[in-house]
Amino acid sequence: MIGRVLMAKKTIQRKKLPRRPGPQRRVFVVVFDRFQLLDATGPAQVFATSSEEDAGRTDDGDVYAVKLVASKAGLVTSSSGVAVA
Repeated sequence: MIGRVLMAKKTIQRKKLPRRPGPQRRVFVVVFDRFQLLDATGPAQVFATSSEEDAGRTDDGDVYAVKLVASKAGLVTSSSGVAVA
């Protein structure tokens, strides 16, 4: 027998943190013609997940408000052809 690995099932309990009052933080992700989708969606997802994890600690809902912005109004097309407004 080469060897065995035994995995112990571990339950992690989170410590209840105090509620955090305050304004929602605005995060702007800048897009431009031929941007890489992952460069826009990656940061947006990080802040969205952080808001979900932090949801029980705020009085006003989401901690972060994530918006895509561009230098001009209208559709902006990514390098893969996906357009966002």
